[in-house]
Amino acid sequence: KHGGKLEIELLKELGNLQHLKALDLFSADIEELPASIIRLRQLECLIIPRTVKVPNGIENLMSLELLRWLNVEKYLGTLAGLANLIKLQGLGISGLHANESCVETFLQGLSNLGNLRRLSFRGHGICSLDCMPDQWQGPSHLQRFCSNDLTFCQVPRWFSSLSELSNVSIRVNLLRQGDLELLGALPALCFLKLQVDP
Repeated sequence: KHGGKLEIELLKELGNLQHLKALDLFSADIEELPASIIRLRQLECLIIPRTVKVPNGIENLMSLELLRWLNVEKYLGTLAGLANLIKLQGLGISGLHANESCVETFLQGLSNLGNLRRLSFRGHGICSLDCMPDQWQGPSHLQRFCSNDLTFCQVPRWFSSLSELSNVSIRVNLLRQGDLELLGALPALCFLKLQVDP
């Protein structure tokens, strides 16, 4: 217990580390990030457990290039703010299946992330990523899409706009002929792991 208290006290001082570039707390036994973390304007890499509550203001860390895992159930801000993180190259999201009302907001923000190369999802349940109009396009330079334990209703139609998508690992609960044709038309696809859940 004493170690836990010490860890919490140290975390409160994180905001003073103004030149910090990378912060990996994935193995830390914590319940929430201190509010002072939003002062780390030079932070480029933030890795946290999926169970951690994240304070409002993460969207102000505009130097972030890697953010993993942001649990939308435990995020006190708005997912619309993710659109500000234009330097993001890697993004890991969890909890999206439990908050379907956030999906459209999340996808709208994605289209702003022109540098995004890797997008990963975690969670248990079923989620749809097909709530946007047909003309909507995903992040144009996305190369890797991974959902190991989160099931999507189907292969997202907007995959067809991702000309650089080369690595796909996805679980779906419905696979249609059109989905296979969509995947087969991706010009850069070289790895596909496709699991269909009954």
